[in-house]
Amino acid sequence: MADVHGVLPLDKPTGMSSFDVIRKLRPVLGTRKVGHTGTLDPFASGLMVLLFGHYTRLADLMVAQDKRYLATVDFSGRTTTDDVEGDIVEPGPGRVPDRAAIEAVLPRFVGDIEQVPPVYSAIKKGGEALYKKARRGETVEVPARTVHVAGIDIVEHSPETLVLDVRCGKGTYIRALARDIGAALSAPCHLSALRRTEVGPYEVDSAARLDEVRGPDRLQTGRAAVRGVRLTDVDASSAERLWQGKTVSTAEPDGDVLCFLGDDPVAWVRIERGQMRVKRGFPPA
Repeated sequence: MADVHGVLPLDKPTGMSSFDVIRKLRPVLGTRKVGHTGTLDPFASGLMVLLFGHYTRLADLMVAQDKRYLATVDFSGRTTTDDVEGDIVEPGPGRVPDRAAIEAVLPRFVGDIEQVPPVYSAIKKGGEALYKKARRGETVEVPARTVHVAGIDIVEHSPETLVLDVRCGKGTYIRALARDIGAALSAPCHLSALRRTEVGPYEVDSAARLDEVRGPDRLQTGRAAVRGVRLTDVDASSAERLWQGKTVSTAEPDGDVLCFLGDDPVAWVRIERGQMRVKRGFPPA
């Protein structure tokens, strides 16, 4: 199976895991080399930025991009999984709390916050995913970690419905955020729906639907495909040195940069004290 190369912003439907989507796309696109910049649970929908072929080398660089979600919160109770797929373990009020009460607690969850991820998560402890331990009935201690939430806004509020617009950084669990907001309100709840609307500068409104992808023609390549990442140009001589894994002198400021020769990616480099050092190289076009 020959590899194809590029980036595909995709609107994932509900009812499929992120890996179900990848398994379906591999034969359609004629490639096995697929990466992503963040998965979505089966009950969730929205934007996945998929990477194919050589572009999978950018996964670590692009996964750090901020994300945006529409989160629907259900106050019928807290569940084992903190979302609609779990069983209720603590009944809630059944109605959405007063808007003023919600607005009063939301600032506690903005900025750098300590968050305990859900027990049913893919985080590994002792080399095994936590959800596997939880499914066996094991008691799992999940350590808190610091995550960044840039903002939370109420976009819909009624006695039956609460929808939040959440902008956050890497590693934030929206279902844990909903759980903790409910705890702050003394109103046990869970996440009943989730839609990712943005990944960095990528937006779901311009993403392809799964049924629209019938071949590699939907993949984006070159500069237009790589958004929210610092880019720079190099000449042919510097590109050759980078392809060989050698350093290249530069006057650019320090930081991670993706180098291009024309519209072809050359290497993801780290600039330190005037020297480019290769972190991931792209084969010559």
